[in-house]
Amino acid sequence: ISAGDPDTADNVAVVVPGLGTDATTAPYHADRAATLYEAARTLDDGQTNATLFWIGYDAPDHVGVLREDLAEAGGARLADTIDGLRAGRDGEPAHLTAIGYSYGSTTVGHGAHDEGLAADDIVVVGSPGLGEDTDHARDLGIDPDHVWAGANSNDPVADLGNRGALHLETFGGLGLGDDPVEDDFGANRFQAESATRGGLNPFADHLEYFD
Repeated sequence: ISAGDPDTADNVAVVVPGLGTDATTAPYHADRAATLYEAARTLDDGQTNATLFWIGYDAPDHVGVLREDLAEAGGARLADTIDGLRAGRDGEPAHLTAIGYSYGSTTVGHGAHDEGLAADDIVVVGSPGLGEDTDHARDLGIDPDHVWAGANSNDPVADLGNRGALHLETFGGLGLGDDPVEDDFGANRFQAESATRGGLNPFADHLEYFD
């Protein structure tokens, strides 16, 4: 589902969601894509934009979020999709940004590390890790200056990434890699706190990035 025309836009963003995403949640994620599209339009009215919400992979439910297998398969599908977007254009190529949210960031990470994702910029928000083989932004196959990461400090999903002495990937093969918002990861960190963070629901802050 796209807001704007990805075949003609100067700038194209592909948004990859994560945990619990399926066709029944498509309207919710399409609204997020539309929000990003409107935001991009206001930043530079001299450029045309398109934001594509993509669910071309089997996103995990529940404890499946601790394994990488669905992200590995999804990363290959995502790379094929972006190759198709590139090949389907006439004229100048778009500036293409892959945006991975939650487990979708792990999918983007595998697409970039394993498949050579044809993206100009990679953005991750609320990420539990970009895959156990991605220890630094340069492992994604693009200039680290074009890798961006943001996380709410009260987000329990973002806390799943390795940081400091905690290496979750060593626990029986579970875990999704290093925390991309740590300084040592080498990404550009941007502010992603929620003005209403906290409260009784520990996952509420994980849901507010696009708001």
